[in-house]
Amino acid sequence: GGGEGPEEDTGCRGTSPQPLSTSFRCSAVWHKIYMSEFGSQTWKPKSLAGDAAQKVDPVEGDVEDRSPGHWKKMYFRTLAGQEVNKWRRELRHDNSPYTGLPRQTERVLRNLNVSWELTVCDCYGRKITMEQSRAYFFESSVIVRWSGASFLKFHHIRNIQLYGVRKETLKSPKARTPGWRSLIIKQDNMIPVRYICTDKLVKLRHLPPCFLIGTWRGSNSIAFIMVSLHFHKLVEKSLLGSPVWLWCKYLKFVVLLRSVQVRSGLVELRVINRTNLSEHRPLSGNIKMPWKSGTVEGAVENCCIVSLTLLDEFQKPFWCVSSPISIMMAKRQQSFDYSGEHFVMDFKDSDGQVKMKLVWFKEQKQFFLISLTVYISIFKVNKHFSRAY
Repeated sequence: GGGEGPEEDTGCRGTSPQPLSTSFRCSAVWHKIYMSEFGSQTWKPKSLAGDAAQKVDPVEGDVEDRSPGHWKKMYFRTLAGQEVNKWRRELRHDNSPYTGLPRQTERVLRNLNVSWELTVCDCYGRKITMEQSRAYFFESSVIVRWSGASFLKFHHIRNIQLYGVRKETLKSPKARTPGWRSLIIKQDNMIPVRYICTDKLVKLRHLPPCFLIGTWRGSNSIAFIMVSLHFHKLVEKSLLGSPVWLWCKYLKFVVLLRSVQVRSGLVELRVINRTNLSEHRPLSGNIKMPWKSGTVEGAVENCCIVSLTLLDEFQKPFWCVSSPISIMMAKRQQSFDYSGEHFVMDFKDSDGQVKMKLVWFKEQKQFFLISLTVYISIFKVNKHFSRAY
């Protein structure tokens, strides 16, 4: 993914094709804005994972030599890039000991005036762009919700694009730029969609990897769309574009590996052992997914967003997982130490798998997590640690 301006062509408003003279005038305007703000230097990041930004060769060539919209894109990208070193320094030096993630991510995102937009393309070729209805910040994630698109039918959706958006003010206090849009992810609706859960009003569907779509029962119209965005490099992703992973609340465990089990190309990490009662953890309250669409709200039982971060020995994120998931009643009792109802939760993608076993205590109205096993692809392990296991 990458950044782009708010319009796809010259940067001028309107959807009809622009005459060449109009395109040139627009390019000339944005060229003048760019040169007055930044001079002849342009900025490029070394990489999203790098620590330094660098100045590169001076800008050369006339306005005519550049494609329509070039100077507009250059302006917004350079504008975003100028602050990269500043907020990277802020994020780098203050990590949480619980999550391994920067503490200041929320503050930096708010200070940079970052929000998120969806562009939904339907089977008729229409593009509908929606500004976020609400963003909810948590310890290691932000959950973003969009609603008010009930005119859209779920089965009409062709693809969904998620953008990071930043509004900027030019030197004149009356001049507002349309905003820099950075493509984070584009997901087609052609891949299998997993049904999650339902309540009296809505059905929840998971469009992998990260979209949770609620539709009104009986009409299949969109009630809301939600995404949970992991804080790991979220500032870079929202400004410069990158694939995205998701997050929510956390428990932290330290796993000391004396021996490693490898099965079917997966490394097995036993985080909570079913037979070790001292490792079992209570989870407060019910497992449910709250939702809101306009003035209507509710909560779908037996589903949530499960998030996991796996840190390497240097306390750096190694595998980040967050996904809508449902809790299913186990076919057989998972532990004879507990008499309550037993449940399982399971997540799997190309990098690994997460398996959880829980017990529900009806009197206390509380879940106990009695088993947590993480499986990592041996290919991912070899790639990260430069090994050949």
